[in-house]
Amino acid sequence: MGALKHWGIMANFKTRVLGILGQDNSDYLSDIADMPGIVTNSLWEMAQVLPPQFLLSESVSNPVDIENLTNGQEAPSDNVDIADTIVLLVIRVSAGPHIVNSENNITEEVYLTRPCKQINIEESHKALDSNSIYFATNLSPVYWIENGNKLKTAPETTGYTATSGTPNGLILPDGKSGLNLYKYTRQVFTDATWETASDFTGIPEGTEDLICKRIAVEVLNQKILNAGTQDEDQEIVQILQANRTLLSEDIGNQVKLLNDLWETK
Repeated sequence: MGALKHWGIMANFKTRVLGILGQDNSDYLSDIADMPGIVTNSLWEMAQVLPPQFLLSESVSNPVDIENLTNGQEAPSDNVDIADTIVLLVIRVSAGPHIVNSENNITEEVYLTRPCKQINIEESHKALDSNSIYFATNLSPVYWIENGNKLKTAPETTGYTATSGTPNGLILPDGKSGLNLYKYTRQVFTDATWETASDFTGIPEGTEDLICKRIAVEVLNQKILNAGTQDEDQEIVQILQANRTLLSEDIGNQVKLLNDLWETK
């Protein structure tokens, strides 16, 4: 096995993973089961250890402009399904009291926009208890995750669907509220997509090499496992293990550097 190499940023991921492993022959991966799964899981694992602020610089999931709704557009409520997503930032917008004229037409819109603080589900009952010092208000909204995949807020976020068919129907009414959810969504690869892909959706530029190294580690894990069942030369196994160690340490150092950098922002 050759020395570990670094490939140019424009190469596809298959070429780059082979390069990191010191290989030029694509047949090197022929004994690896489920490469699309390895790529999918490696990306997901790395996304979960990258700084949220770093991901937020790229992973904006088209939040709704709640203060400028169009006909049929929804200001999302809570109870949001967040399966296969990483929540990066939750913004809650509550409306009113709007200023109206004598004909009850809104002449000036009033909104209160606040980021929601994440709490544990065990703390949610305090956030909902008006007698608690931890009671959440429009000024101090919070969110938590239920059942592993449902995002809830306190105060409850009502949601609203805009309609041009009623007076003031395009404006979030008094007492109503909506969420802007910034998130990273799990990207799934197939046999047809992983070999030719050259970037990751929602991942900031410059981290592709880091993720490719994580993919390479998983390839080495399978190579070592395969070698144990095929009575491979122990010297080959030791080389595989040494390369895996080098890559794992490199990944850990790069992740720590990113976290240290973004903690100061």
